[in-house]
Amino acid sequence: MTVVGILKVLKSYSYSDDIYLFGSILKNKNVIYDIDLLILYESQDELLKKKNDLNQLSVYYPLDIYYMSLDEEIELDFINKVGAVQLKDIKIGKFKDIKWLSKNFYES
Repeated sequence: MTVVGILKVLKSYSYSDDIYLFGSILKNKNVIYDIDLLILYESQDELLKKKNDLNQLSVYYPLDIYYMSLDEEIELDFINKVGAVQLKDIKIGKFKDIKWLSKNFYES
């Protein structure tokens, strides 16, 4: 699956408003090793649901996933410190030229 394909899957989740991208994918690189994600949650039940969904996807694709409660994110100011961008605000077409470092493995 392409980078754009993965982003489309992530946008299809009902909680896509709680997904943030950060790291190399936002730095206009043509090749990336993984996709860094921040996932926010409010309750343990919500966390378990999100982990279940995303862990299934990350078995096949290189996702580096950070989970934080809303309170943790506020305390750490993680979004601002790393320059994370909410997935819903991203036009995923701009990532059409990004390739995986190991294309043959991920784009089968």
